[in-house]
Amino acid sequence: MISNNSASTEKDEAAEGKNVRELKSLRPCHDLEQHRIYVDALNNAIQQDEVKNIALSGPYGVGKSSILQGFRKDPDGKYRDDIITISLSTLGFSKSADSDSRHSPDASISPQTNQIQKEIVKQLLYRKPPNELPASRFKRIQKPDRKQSQIVSALIGVILTIVIAAIGGFSKIPKVCDSAWWEFGVKFVCLWLLLSLVAWLASQYLQGAVHLDKFTAGPATLTLSGSDNSDGDSYFDRYLDEIIYFFEMSTCRIVVFEDIDRFSNWEIFEELRELNTLLNNAEQLQDKKSESDKNEIVFIYAMKESIFEPQAVPDTDEVAKDNQDRAIQEIQKANRTKFFDVIIPVVPFVTHRSARDLMRQELEGISPMVSDELIDRVAKYVPDFRLLRSVCNEYTIYAQFILGDNKLKFEPDNLFALMLYKSVHLKDFERIHLGQSKLDEVYRISLRVRDDCIRRINDQYDALEKRLESNVEAGDIQERASKLRKMVEWVAARSAENVESFSVEIDNCDYSEDKIEAHSFWSALSKMSSNQPIIVRYQYGPYSNQVNLLHFNKADMEEFLGKSIFAAPINSKIRNDIDSKLRELEHDREHYRLATMADLMSDSSATVTSAHTAEPSSFAKYVKTLLGSELAAALIRYGYIDRNFVLYTSTYYDTFLSANAMTFRLQHMERDLMNPNYELSDGDVQQLMSDTTIDLKEFARPGAYNVSILDYLLVNRNTHQKRLDAITLSFLQDNASATFFLQSFFSSDSLNKDRLIIELTPQYPGIFTLLIGLCGVPDEKQVNYVNIALQCASPDVDYDTSSLRGVVEASYGDMAVFTSRYADKPVDTVAELMAQAGVKFADVTVIETDVRERLIRNNCYEVNRQNLDAVSGDHQPVLDVLYGEKPTIYTYLLQSLEAYLATIAEDESVESSALVGSADTAKVIADVVKLDVAASTRPGYSAADDVKSSDSEAFPLLSSLLESSRGGWSLELDSLPAGCWSVLALHDYFALTTSNLLNYIGRRGVDDALVKLLKRHSAIENQEYSLSDDEYFELAAAIINLGGDQLSVDRRVNLVRSIGRDTPIPTYLITPQKGKLIGSLIKFCLITDTPDAYRLTDGLDWPSRRYAILSSSEFVNYMTPELIGGDTLKIIRSGSIPERIKQAIADELISYCAGMSVTNLEQIVNYVRRNDNLHLNASALAWVTSQGMPSSLIFPLLIRDIDALSDWDVLEVIGALDSPYRDLVAAEHELINIDTTDNAYALFERLKQMGKIFSYSRDESKHLYVVRTRTSSSH
Repeated sequence: MISNNSASTEKDEAAEGKNVRELKSLRPCHDLEQHRIYVDALNNAIQQDEVKNIALSGPYGVGKSSILQGFRKDPDGKYRDDIITISLSTLGFSKSADSDSRHSPDASISPQTNQIQKEIVKQLLYRKPPNELPASRFKRIQKPDRKQSQIVSALIGVILTIVIAAIGGFSKIPKVCDSAWWEFGVKFVCLWLLLSLVAWLASQYLQGAVHLDKFTAGPATLTLSGSDNSDGDSYFDRYLDEIIYFFEMSTCRIVVFEDIDRFSNWEIFEELRELNTLLNNAEQLQDKKSESDKNEIVFIYAMKESIFEPQAVPDTDEVAKDNQDRAIQEIQKANRTKFFDVIIPVVPFVTHRSARDLMRQELEGISPMVSDELIDRVAKYVPDFRLLRSVCNEYTIYAQFILGDNKLKFEPDNLFALMLYKSVHLKDFERIHLGQSKLDEVYRISLRVRDDCIRRINDQYDALEKRLESNVEAGDIQERASKLRKMVEWVAARSAENVESFSVEIDNCDYSEDKIEAHSFWSALSKMSSNQPIIVRYQYGPYSNQVNLLHFNKADMEEFLGKSIFAAPINSKIRNDIDSKLRELEHDREHYRLATMADLMSDSSATVTSAHTAEPSSFAKYVKTLLGSELAAALIRYGYIDRNFVLYTSTYYDTFLSANAMTFRLQHMERDLMNPNYELSDGDVQQLMSDTTIDLKEFARPGAYNVSILDYLLVNRNTHQKRLDAITLSFLQDNASATFFLQSFFSSDSLNKDRLIIELTPQYPGIFTLLIGLCGVPDEKQVNYVNIALQCASPDVDYDTSSLRGVVEASYGDMAVFTSRYADKPVDTVAELMAQAGVKFADVTVIETDVRERLIRNNCYEVNRQNLDAVSGDHQPVLDVLYGEKPTIYTYLLQSLEAYLATIAEDESVESSALVGSADTAKVIADVVKLDVAASTRPGYSAADDVKSSDSEAFPLLSSLLESSRGGWSLELDSLPAGCWSVLALHDYFALTTSNLLNYIGRRGVDDALVKLLKRHSAIENQEYSLSDDEYFELAAAIINLGGDQLSVDRRVNLVRSIGRDTPIPTYLITPQKGKLIGSLIKFCLITDTPDAYRLTDGLDWPSRRYAILSSSEFVNYMTPELIGGDTLKIIRSGSIPERIKQAIADELISYCAGMSVTNLEQIVNYVRRNDNLHLNASALAWVTSQGMPSSLIFPLLIRDIDALSDWDVLEVIGALDSPYRDLVAAEHELINIDTTDNAYALFERLKQMGKIFSYSRDESKHLYVVRTRTSSSH
């Protein structure tokens, strides 16, 4: 940037009219030497026959207007009267709302083309005065002719007077004299004068005010104005006769059209060519002069060459669209040469390369000078000479006012850059004063982008700090362990041995392979001397059964692994790497804090996310898109348009503010645009403080939130206390702007952060949330900030402590407010804040005594073994002891019961117990039950009595409490809610007494918990409790009626027997069960051995009934056929039932076997036959014979039991048998053969004695007896 020493005198010179450089006109300037070729070409073209349409083509700003200016002059320098110029401006030109207004949907002319024709017709016809075109229908206002008006008024008066006289109007006028002629003359003259005067006055008053548009007579309407355009004709069509009449009445034969190409409407050229053809074919124009004179009408068009480039492709089939595009392009390009008769190109003299030299040329003599650097960078964007000159002119004026005395030390380059911006963004330049320009938006976006970059850096900073805290030590140790492992493997590989595992011996301490990743190993290794031996043992081989030893010393390992691995402390390498990255981030953050718009333009990481773009774009791309020009983007990129741009748009008189301070006031304070990192010097801030036009309230608005301002006020708070109070009080609103600014302040390099905390804490409720939520601030600084805030905390402020807990718990050992003793410490306030925040100190022993006592009183400590020992003092940290000795601690531990129980569970010492069975144990359990009930869906404590759940899920805390308790103590249930009894039963903590069992069963029945308790005990204690019979029956029946899957029969019977009562239990209280239950009850006399006892087995299986029979000593006495039912066969066949019971059945076989099937009866008889201890009497034998039993089965029984039978019984039984057995007593056969293997000698001898047989013998060969009856012997 170049500054000019004479800038301070510019205003004085301007006042005296001594401008350094006069303003240069923007109008076309004909250069005879430069433009002669083009003028001669035009003159030659119009002299040629049939040349009627000439194009002077070239881009904007190449000098077409200057060439035509020279063409319109004759050699004497006078303007030719045969040339007229028609110039159309696009500024404010009325356009259709439709973007395609240049084209009509049908074949008619477009609205834009018609409007252009209208402007051409107006400029053409109004070029001549009305008196030169007397027959024209265009009635234009002209200077009134008084004499002519008077004559016309007099004629009108004469006519009206004659009409009145003719209709007898004079008779209505009073008589004025006696002579008729004199009276007529007087009346005529007076009336004529009066009417003439009225007509003249009316003409003067109504001149131009009345316009007759239509005249209607009946159904016919005559349009007089010719303005009706209902038929859609163009202006050329409607006023063609007027145009021809114009050329007929004038000498003009050349029409120059300028700027008509700016509408980018090639349709108007077609209309003009058609008009030219009509004019040259009009007979009235051809006859005007002699044949020797050139009489053609020539149109000259000053236009750009691209006007006939394809404007749009008409709607066509998509299939052939590409081909039609090419065809249309070629046709339209061909129309250019076909349309014009002569095309004269104008060679551009201003390009993006030559513009630089022209700009320097135009800037010559302008002071202050603009630097060559600026010209080189921006000239290529201003190839238009007229625009370039306009910029230089504006710079000349602005420089005299803006840079005159240059008190604000403005830069000429910045002013010139803003003039360049103004030249292409006129509307936006005007809006700078309102703060609504695109430059203002760019500036605001730059602040947002800068803040986003800082925010990202802060997030990265915090992430690195977290990594530093959590993983640095583990990562460093793992890296060292990996190197050591590789060393051992490398050494072993030299001996072709594959290491399976290894250990390291240091100072007689052996560290296994998994222990080398422990901090203790590396600490021990680093403390060793260089020559101290280190032994490595490693296992190798297919089964890891071979061991090898490696002997090293520390020096050897340092040579292999590097000295840094031992010399550097643990985690130093990783910590150093992270610290280096943190320093880089701090440097980058400082860079962005001071970053300008130019800096952000060249920074690819500076991105913008807006509603218009789906993805983030670079700031440079966003600026270019928003401003819409490369020039504007370049001016910002190179820093010529900076944050002070608003100062270059106006003059500032009598200001004592610096440019920097003025910009801050205009851009931020007045517009309430916050920029915390705007850099202000102490002098700038002092100027703002001294400015009396700045109200005190302005400092309380976000626009005044600035790190430099607040820094200055904190240092000079005694002088500017009111302003400091205004800013700090505005923070109390706790809005987003205040939070963002304070974040920026604490992440800046200010040295007064502690002072701000001291100012804010006694009045700002959100101070802790703010300090802990700071991003990009080192953790140790945050801890220090919180420490200062705690030291300044006020008891009258309701602080937000929601985020305080984490920081305090992690770093309280580094906070003086907890560890140091000093005067005026707000101990009570700090303790209250800790309680409010829910802070739990892991080790209260490191806290200063006064604070510690209040923290313990407020329950601000973590429940762990160390703290339990500290808070319990001389007492055991068990709940039932603390209940009576330290109720406050007991209450807190009860609230933190889960943590307390976890601590007890982690303690592996035998003495560790949650309860020891004191007098208050039941009260503790009752309190824990309340906690469980409150935590469940049950509404209150009273519901605990109704709980029927039998597992620990219903009372998880109580269950955990009992699991963590030691000792053989037990409780009486009557002092505890019934809901928890099952949990006590599960953990065997209530006495198995008759009173407890009665209570339990009466309230809860026999549930699983009680069953488990009963399984663990073999007897029930009576404890001198006098049981009534009913109570005993209830308790015994409850136990006895348990299922076999719950409790074995023996355990149930033994438990009931342990009660020590001899009173039999009524059988109706017993629920029959399969198995040994009924039999055991009978056996141990728990129920009376009666038929009722046996009837309990009804419906049970046979083994159950059999065991009952076996257990009964009286069964044989009360056994009846009805009692045993269908079990006769089972009893007989049972090998375990006593023979006496079976014999009793055999004795009454007819009763027990009545209705039995022959098959079953046969089985009984067979069983009796095989069992020598069982006998059937004669009636039974006879009965079974009558039931269809085989005689071969009955006969052996008769043989076996012959001695027990009388002779009559023998004869009765034999008589009931079939032959041949019946023949023994029938005496019908002489010789009888009895087939039997039994020894029948006794029977035959008995029959022989009875005289029924004569003799008998045994035929062994045939296994039969041969018997001779007495009858046979007589023969």
